[in-house]
Amino acid sequence: MSALFVLGFYVLNIIDANVDGSLLQFNVNDKLSLKPSVSSNSINTSEANFGFTCLYSF
Repeated sequence: MSALFVLGFYVLNIIDANVDGSLLQFNVNDKLSLKPSVSSNSINTSEANFGFTCLYSF
């Protein structure tokens, strides 16, 4: 059982390294951000609407 766990962990590390390597070419800096926000519903004030804002500038 432990050998299967070690093998599975090793495969997940290989997949993670491949994903990180392929995403290395993208420019990720502070100008690109994802900010969650909660807004109130103007029709029914007892419920809240959940949404997100994706702000990016060049």
